[in-house]
Amino acid sequence: MKSGTCGKNLKWSLDEFGILTINGNGEMDNYVAGEPPWRSQYNIIREVIIENGVTSIGAEAFHWCENLEEITIPES
Repeated sequence: MKSGTCGKNLKWSLDEFGILTINGNGEMDNYVAGEPPWRSQYNIIREVIIENGVTSIGAEAFHWCENLEEITIPES
């Protein structure tokens, strides 16, 4: 499993099934001028789960995820 941070109070983890989970409270970083921390794993990301408490999705966070099939976005 790979993991790290993607905002001041947000964490991400990517499991062996290609599920990227974002959790914590607040805004995700924007990646227009840089690469998201999961960039080297773009080809295996199949699903993104954004948990309650995340208040924004960073620009171009999933831009190159060509195998992404499903994304779950909470009301927050």
